[in-house]
Amino acid sequence: MSQTFSQITLHLLSGHIIDKMTQPAMMSWLEEEDNLASMQDYLSKMNRQVLLTSDKQGAYLGYMDINEKDSNKAIRQSFNKMSVLLYPLILWLRLVRGATDSSRPLQAGDMIKLSDLLASIESSKQLELQLADITAKLGRQTKEAKKQLNSLVEYLENEGYLHSVSSTGALYKATAKWSLLYDQLEYISKYQHLHPSKDEQDGAQDSYQNSFELSATDVNTPATSIDLNDDEIET
Repeated sequence: MSQTFSQITLHLLSGHIIDKMTQPAMMSWLEEEDNLASMQDYLSKMNRQVLLTSDKQGAYLGYMDINEKDSNKAIRQSFNKMSVLLYPLILWLRLVRGATDSSRPLQAGDMIKLSDLLASIESSKQLELQLADITAKLGRQTKEAKKQLNSLVEYLENEGYLHSVSSTGALYKATAKWSLLYDQLEYISKYQHLHPSKDEQDGAQDSYQNSFELSATDVNTPATSIDLNDDEIET
């Protein structure tokens, strides 16, 4: 078993996503058909498989048989954990859109310059209040906008959503973990409040794999219905 094979396997089994921009060697290895086939064969013995985000910017671990008792239980637990993580993440995405006047949400590979972001926030009372709200929901109590932003960015970096690309910590790149989040949001948007027939439900689960293995720190505010383009979030 090659060192790369072992490294990728352990990375995935630990619940981490492989990001194409920050881990190009790992992703390139997986993009080789023979390598991926050998990985899938090995993981299948544990009812696991490698899945790609819809934009192909990240790879993560999913279940092969979602109806198996232990797999189904783990999937439900993952979605429950995800529900309490979404709210501050979506608030952050809206904060960035408002501060940068972007026409779309943050995507994998986008660059964030903290000085520019902070300047926009400090020039808008609404954005300052949004920033304070997010940091409060994450249990990070500080009053200055600069400290709040640094604390929030530190959290997002620790959780794998941002990657520092400068020695001073002034420039960050969004990772493929946002790609996975958007895939998850799309799934929730389509199926969370619906009651499809068994055949429709099975088809939906098969098409999306219904297999997320997340690892993150819980926060206290759940979100059950989220729309990135709306001004309000239903909780």
